[in-house]
Order: sequence, then structure tokens, then C-alpha cells
Amino acid sequence: MYCENAVRRSLASAGCLVALLAFLPVAKANTVQDTLGQGARAKAMGGAGTASSSDASAVYYNPAGLGDCTASEVNFEISHLVYAVDVESDDARAEQGSLRDRTAMAISGCVQLPARLHAGFLFDTGLQSAQTLDQSTLRSKPEYALYGNSLEQVSMIAGLGMRLNTKFSVGLGGALLVNSGLGIGISVPIVAGQEELSGDLQWTLDPAVAAYAGAKYRANNEVTIGASFRSALFHKLEAEALTTVEVAGVLLDVDLLLESVAWYSPMQASIGVAYDSPIAYVTADLTWYRWSAYPGPYIHISPVDEDESIAAALNYPPTEAPKFSDVVVPRIGVERSLNADVVLRGGLSYRPSPAPVPEAAGRANLLDSSVASLSLGLGYSYTGGSIGFFARVHHMAERSVRKEIEDEADLVYRFGGALFDAGIALKSAW
Repeated sequence: MYCENAVRRSLASAGCLVALLAFLPVAKANTVQDTLGQGARAKAMGGAGTASSSDASAVYYNPAGLGDCTASEVNFEISHLVYAVDVESDDARAEQGSLRDRTAMAISGCVQLPARLHAGFLFDTGLQSAQTLDQSTLRSKPEYALYGNSLEQVSMIAGLGMRLNTKFSVGLGGALLVNSGLGIGISVPIVAGQEELSGDLQWTLDPAVAAYAGAKYRANNEVTIGASFRSALFHKLEAEALTTVEVAGVLLDVDLLLESVAWYSPMQASIGVAYDSPIAYVTADLTWYRWSAYPGPYIHISPVDEDESIAAALNYPPTEAPKFSDVVVPRIGVERSLNADVVLRGGLSYRPSPAPVPEAAGRANLLDSSVASLSLGLGYSYTGGSIGFFARVHHMAERSVRKEIEDEADLVYRFGGALFDAGIALKSAW
């Protein structure tokens, strides 16, 4: 736990307490919509929805699309995500716990209002167990950066769209991160020789909100152009760990500050175009994600008062800049009518990895690779509603890594694999 060589053994124990309070697994990044998309139609079309979304899914892709809802509607969707990504190594340090499959249910809708306004909402829940906040200080254990229990979350998004005229629509919305109101009170006694250490940590999260904005322009009956913007969404966690060390009957206070960022979704901007030809409906998106602003998932520990001699004498866990990079993700989708009621859908997308390639030097070891996705789907419309199916396979390119870790033997491993996502959605309109 990096507690060696402290000025005093009791102060080393204080550093160990902080590491224990930091828990074990890494708090990963990303929201589920950024990774998997929203709505059966858009998911079946590669996740492209900036210019083409005209139903409740527009509340995520582009709130201006809510202005194109031709009727009030309610959608119920159920989906299942299966992980087939892993880490292969003969070294026990690279052993991974299995990533838990995710089953999610979502309710979304679009409601027509007066003055040419349309309101949209989304409530998505995919909690396989009680939501947990798992974080750690910097460590060398390989961890997938964008997948795992970070996607087991509740999403709440709402928006308003208005069709200003026959060509132009605008929309505004917001997303609420509901992993909020978490209060932690901990008292952890640790016996180190004849010295006993206890601590108390109070950690409260305030609700976090991201702003959404979008516009759509219909150049003619065939071509539509859309653009949208979403601000970053995350929790900035700060907590003071108040520790007390008893040395020879004397109590010494050690006040430490814990800081971290959790449930991170980067700022992003999208532009899209849709072309409705006599043969097929084609749509394409380009989405920019500002991952370079991500400070990383690790907990940073420092003295509350930098000049306080006792706290300043501790050996704190090391820190490293995560060096995430901005990425641009292309997506394309096609929809073709088979008859008056049935449509066939397909799509492709490619996500370059924003996470740094595990470097030979350094301790941070966040895993990610480029992901190519293929999607297929089917839609059937009937009086008063529709039903949609989608299935997607996401292939993560395999990488081999030889990790040089200070004071440890090299860690050699490979990682990569695939993810499978499928679901069904029912729409009722009136």
C-alpha cells in the first residue's frame, strides 16, 4: 500500500488506513448511453441518431428531434449485454474478476404540448445489484477502463423540442446523475504493533446535471442535417479523512483529503446527416468526445493542510496523469422498407480507444482498445404502435502488453474480445 519508509511507524499506519478507505476495484468511466446507444431503431442503425432520431430516443441523441414526433408515444425496452472480453496471462497479478452481464429496462416517451412543443423523457435502469462506489488508489493491476459495473447505473434524461418552421427545429435537455446522496461514515480501527489507528470519513455526493442542446435543418424532402452538444457529466468526490494515531499514550491528529472523479461521461459534440432515398434511408454521424479532460479514476490523497507537519510527513500513494485522448467516432446506419409494415435495419460504427496504450513505464494500467461494431435490426409497425428488435456485436481489438513496473517483475498479458448486445422495444402511440 505504499506505506513504507514513513517518518514514524504510526504515520505509516495512517497512510495504510487511507488506502483501505479507498476500497479495491477501480471506479471506471462512461455512461451507458455513450457506450451502447439508446432506442431499438438507433441501436440497430449503428448508433447514428443525430439527424435521424424523430422519436423518444431524440432526448439523448438530439433534443431537436423531439419536434418531429408525429404523435405522443411511450416506449418500453429490455436489453441484455454479454461480455466476452478478458485478460490472458500466466501471471496471477493479471487475474480478473468476470465482468457481470447487464440486463436493462428503459421507459421513454414523447408528449405533444401546446405551442409546437414536444417533451421527451428517458428512464433507464440496469442495476444487477445495489449500486456501489468502488475506487482505488493508483495500482498496476490491469482494469478495463470503460466497461464493467460502471455501466450498471440509472439514467434519467429529459428534454424539450420545438419545430420552428418546416425546415428548422431546436431542442434543449438535461441528464441527471442519480448516484447521489451517498453518505459514508466509517470508523476503522487498525492495530499496528502497540499503536492503534482509527478514522472517520464523511462523503456526500451532490446531484450532477449535464446540459443537452441540438438543432435540425431539413434542406429538402430527402436531406436532413443535425447537430447536438452534451456537456460533461460526472461526480467530483471530495472527503476529509480524520485519523487519530495513539503513540505512547499521546493522540496525534492526521487530517487527509481524498479526491476523485466517478461516473465520468465526457463533453461531446455530434454532427449527422440523413438521406431518404427511394431505395433506402441512410444516416451517418460523427461524434467528438473530449476524453483529454478526464482526470482519471484513481483517488488522490493529500494533506488537508499542506503545511501540517504530521500529515505532510506521510508517504502518499503515487499519482500519474492518465493521458486519455480525444476521439472521433463515425457511425452509419441504413433502413430499408420490405413492405408497408416491415423495415430491415443495419449499421456500423468504429470507436478508437481514448485510453492510453498501457505504457512500458508507469504504474497505471487502464485497458481499452479500438472497438468495431456491427448491428442488425427489424421493425414492425401496426395500428397504434410498433415493435423493434436489434442485435449488435462489438469487437475489441486484441493487444499484447509487457508492463514494466517499478520494484516489481514485468507483467506480460494479452487482452481483448467482444461484447454482444440485443434487445426488443415496444411502442404505443396516440
